[in-house]
Amino acid sequence: MDVTVSPLYAYSADGLHWQLADHNPLLHRNLEGTNFFRFGGHYFVQGHAITKWAPTTAFLLNGDRLGRTLLTYKSPDLVHWSEGPALSFLRHGYHSAPQGTVEEAHTINGAWSRSNLVLSAYGQWHGSTEIDARSMDLGLLVSNDGLYFREPIADFSLLPRGEPGSWDGASLWGVSPEPGREDLPVLRRG
Repeated sequence: MDVTVSPLYAYSADGLHWQLADHNPLLHRNLEGTNFFRFGGHYFVQGHAITKWAPTTAFLLNGDRLGRTLLTYKSPDLVHWSEGPALSFLRHGYHSAPQGTVEEAHTINGAWSRSNLVLSAYGQWHGSTEIDARSMDLGLLVSNDGLYFREPIADFSLLPRGEPGSWDGASLWGVSPEPGREDLPVLRRG
């Protein structure tokens, strides 16, 4: 199957009526769970590679393939993007295994650019070989350059999933800061 999942450009003069830009798709690369933000005069698009449908984007130093890890592309002008992604974040203690079966970084979202720092949430994928045993909390990442991220506390859950059987009992799938607000109210969904 030949599938490309890539962010698309759209623009709007009023924020209500949108039109796709002529130079789509954005990257011509597979990237899922994307996050878009501006920081330090550059634009950034983040996500994780969909290794099921795409050639492996990155490898560990020993040559093993990467599962879901945070990848970031950078642009000065929204037209010219970095040729390849930066390997922006690996979960603490990550090791190569079939996708979905280990601790992975899933669906980066909710970047909040500050003057010298980017705060972002990400899905802390808790993998398993049994699909019903997989789950996801939301973790916290910080960056001083928009490309390379780290957890202030390794594996800390910013928003843990709920109790089994509750609406958010298996996985939390998103968190986004409300633009223009200083007190960082967030929206989350299970």
